[in-house]
Amino acid sequence: MHDVACRSRGVRLAGYEAVRIVLGMILLSAAAFKGRQMATGLVAQTDLSTSRWFLIGVVAFELFLGLGLVWGQPRRSEFAARRVPNGFPSLSG
Repeated sequence: MHDVACRSRGVRLAGYEAVRIVLGMILLSAAAFKGRQMATGLVAQTDLSTSRWFLIGVVAFELFLGLGLVWGQPRRSEFAARRVPNGFPSLSG
C-alpha cells in the first residue's frame, strides 16, 4: 500500500487508495463543519437525532472514521463504513 507521501515521489496511487483518501477527507470536512455549527449555533433539541449528545457522537464517529481512512487503517474503517448507510434510513424518517 502506498501512503499519501508517495505522490510526491512519483508513485501512483491505486484506485482504491485514492477513493479511500478522498472519502476520508470528505468525512473529516463534514465533521469539521458539523463541529463548528454545534460550537457557534443553537441546536434544535426536539428528538434523539437532533440532541446535542447524539450529534457529538456523530461528529466523533465521522472524525475517527475519516482519520482511519486517510491514515490507512482500511480494515478497521471498512467495518464501520459498511454499517453507516444502514443507519441513515432510521435517522431520516
